[in-house]
Amino acid sequence: MKALIALLVAVPFAAWSQPYVGAAIGQSKFEVENDTAAKVFGGYQFTPNFAIELGGHALGSTTVGNRSADFSALDLSYFGSLILSKGFSVHGRIGVYRAEITARGNDVGPTYGLGIGYALTRNAALRGEWQRFAKLGPGTEPEMNIDVLYFGASYRFGGEP
Repeated sequence: MKALIALLVAVPFAAWSQPYVGAAIGQSKFEVENDTAAKVFGGYQFTPNFAIELGGHALGSTTVGNRSADFSALDLSYFGSLILSKGFSVHGRIGVYRAEITARGNDVGPTYGLGIGYALTRNAALRGEWQRFAKLGPGTEPEMNIDVLYFGASYRFGGEP
């Protein structure tokens, strides 16, 4: 009986599960400066509304105190989306990042964001997104937030069932 229940739950879940990859470019906003940011990402979409996403970010550089610092991060996020109509969707993310700051070390903290998407085809999509890396910076006083506006594209392997 347990095997039958597991099979009934797993079949629709497995039928929709799809990996995806993408890239985006944008602008990061530090406390007082802006810089160019870029990211590559990959994820696994378990249902039309739920995915787990891993992203690598080059967040740019700024002056912290009297020293220049470059910022990069790796994040793991829960990615939830709500499909609207005619290919449009809205999405949100919440997760954790690990940042590397030159001459300052590493940091771990929360990340979250909101965005919109548009499906060009069953597999290709565009997305615009705001993402915050909160409480960044070991040794920086006060801790800073980095806000990033991204515009990018993704490709999902497989099509809708």
